[in-house]
Amino acid sequence: MDASTNLDVDLESKIYDVDKDTNKNGFIPVNNKCEYYTEEQFNDKVMMNGTLSIIHFNRSINCNLSKIKDYLKQLRKSFSIIAVSET
Repeated sequence: MDASTNLDVDLESKIYDVDKDTNKNGFIPVNNKCEYYTEEQFNDKVMMNGTLSIIHFNRSINCNLSKIKDYLKQLRKSFSIIAVSET
């Protein structure tokens, strides 16, 4: 998928609303679209004010810590959780 498509995310559909919980199980159907963004697109389009934010890297932290730090600085956003795994 082209990174420039679908940059506007409908966040209202991703916020839990008890009236939308048709099964009454604490979950509502969410369109989980995974999008790829350039650093510039992410900084311009993604709003994270007051929300839980998670970023994940599938990299060895021992070999890539400086690259991960540099990438996070380029994003100019603060994440609640930074997860790192290696597969």
